[in-house]
Amino acid sequence: MNNNVLVIIGATRPNNYGSKIAEIVSKKVKEMDSKINLSIVSPNDFNFQYDSDIDLKYIELLNLSSKIIIVISEYNHGYPGKLKTLLDSAYEEYKGKKVLLVGVSSGPIGGARGITALLPVLRTLKTKIFYKDILIPFVENNIINDNFKNPNLNKSAENVIKDFLNW
Repeated sequence: MNNNVLVIIGATRPNNYGSKIAEIVSKKVKEMDSKINLSIVSPNDFNFQYDSDIDLKYIELLNLSSKIIIVISEYNHGYPGKLKTLLDSAYEEYKGKKVLLVGVSSGPIGGARGITALLPVLRTLKTKIFYKDILIPFVENNIINDNFKNPNLNKSAENVIKDFLNW
């Protein structure tokens, strides 16, 4: 079994909450299975100007990973454009990859609209989208000491991650 998980941070703004959420989720993944090899990337890690640009480092990470966790910061009911450019930089490499979606927003529904906007893209890329999402509402008030402040959110996220890793 391939134990490589690629975590993609969709946000690209400085000091974004998506990066903090990706760190929390990654920490939980490692706590559940220390044998998992995690790579955390952001569109900012690559030099994409056009959706036809290719970065061989990104392609290699995709090829090595059996599962992908995408942390989607919701901007104006959508997702960041640089995330779309990153996703568009590959095609065949996504086929059959299992994907967990983590929504992040400063509003009450935790990035659900950003996730909804991204689903057609992930379907076109022929990924296998996990049946549960992790939604982080009011993100700026929901992080404490590198964890989720709300114990229910914390437990729910852990259960979703556990189910995703066992999938």
